[in-house]
Amino acid sequence: MKKISAVLLVLVLVGSVAFAGFTGSATTGVGYDLDTGEYGFIKQSTAVSVDVTLLENLGEAVGEGDIYASIKATLDFTFDNAEAGEVNDTDPMVVGANLDFDHAKVFGENWYVSILGAARAANFATSAIDTKELARAANALGYGFDPVYYAADLRSRDKFDRVAGVEVGYSDWVLGVGFTGDAVDNAEEDNDETLTDESLAGNQYDETGYKLFASLQTPEFDLADGLTAKFGVAAFTQSATQIWNEGEWTYSWAGTPLVWTRTYDATGEGIENVGADSAASVHAKVAYEDDMMSLSLGADAIYDNAEINADVALNAVYDMVTLDAYFATESNYINTDDGVVGPAAPANLLSAQVAVDLDPIVVTVTGKDLINAQDLSAKVAFSATEELTVTGRGGYKIVDGSWNGGADVEYATDDYTVALGGTFRSTDRISLNASIESETMIPGATLKLAYAGDDLTEADPDDYDNGLKGQVLASVKIAF
Repeated sequence: MKKISAVLLVLVLVGSVAFAGFTGSATTGVGYDLDTGEYGFIKQSTAVSVDVTLLENLGEAVGEGDIYASIKATLDFTFDNAEAGEVNDTDPMVVGANLDFDHAKVFGENWYVSILGAARAANFATSAIDTKELARAANALGYGFDPVYYAADLRSRDKFDRVAGVEVGYSDWVLGVGFTGDAVDNAEEDNDETLTDESLAGNQYDETGYKLFASLQTPEFDLADGLTAKFGVAAFTQSATQIWNEGEWTYSWAGTPLVWTRTYDATGEGIENVGADSAASVHAKVAYEDDMMSLSLGADAIYDNAEINADVALNAVYDMVTLDAYFATESNYINTDDGVVGPAAPANLLSAQVAVDLDPIVVTVTGKDLINAQDLSAKVAFSATEELTVTGRGGYKIVDGSWNGGADVEYATDDYTVALGGTFRSTDRISLNASIESETMIPGATLKLAYAGDDLTEADPDDYDNGLKGQVLASVKIAF
């Protein structure tokens, strides 16, 4: 309570608070749980999403002349549990300070030099099909997080990344150059204070060596009427050296709802001999557009550790047909908000999706991981009226013969929305959901009567979000 009171006091004292970033709700529901037998007010909860800038300061300076320097940075004091990580009741401070340098450049006519760092390698291919949106568990204050969105991608920066350097731009060409090195082995400094493992006390290691990085991205070339292309290359090399291996982080998705977690693994902690290494990547993107169609094809190829990996992404639209395709010999799920790398995607990931808009019918056929899991699905959505949408769907995995089929019906008006859905799986598992919801019956509140069960036949018991036989729940939610 003391911490929450302190936060509220800060909000009161700072007159420039943007309250539009502060939303929350309280929900209570009376119902019956068919699995546990519990009944009555079985759901009462509160949630809040906070993204409030308490104070923002802008630092900026611009020189004069034909060649001049310019720098711009922003310092924010924020309270944010929507994207900036957990808010725990044991944290000493919930107000965060974020410093962001927009640029620090020397400008000339048609050129610039940025001293903030070397430009990273290009990345022209990302999957639009192999995506995951995962709910995150509530933090220790009981407040919820926004979902995290991941997409499969192969990036050079996850194989080899830039080192300290500069970025040079000229007529839309962008060059990144970075290098670091150590010519003297400071053996006396590599002592017991660094080597915290008792078994390694007194040992010393040689940290001398160098790292070189370079990247180049071209402007967009007009090859023909409506046809454009752009390219990129990057390279990295380092000499042999010794480093202190602090272990590594491992990643996993687990729990209900699914939660992305990082776990520290101390395996390999100690002195590590790092051999000389070189890596390189090439990148290309071609696009075409006219009155009838548009097409975009991006590709990234990376050579590292005597292996070549690549990914290719295609998006094409012709009249009523949209095609997306993606292939990667190796990739990871990448957080699309902050670029943080997540768990590995399947090797040789090949996926494709075709959507045909036959207004009022939209047909979507999807094949995910076609080489490994061979996960096929199809969906037909029919907008019978402006209010009524009927969707039929089904899926089949060739690798294990499992299948599923189901349908959804939604009737939405200005006053209420009625939804009904069900799925039957080859394991004899049946899922059902039904609801009616209104936001206008009581102004300022959402009334909802709903039922949901994820395994009515108890054919495939697991820790599902809605339980097995499920719950019937009448609820009211009041939000701000």
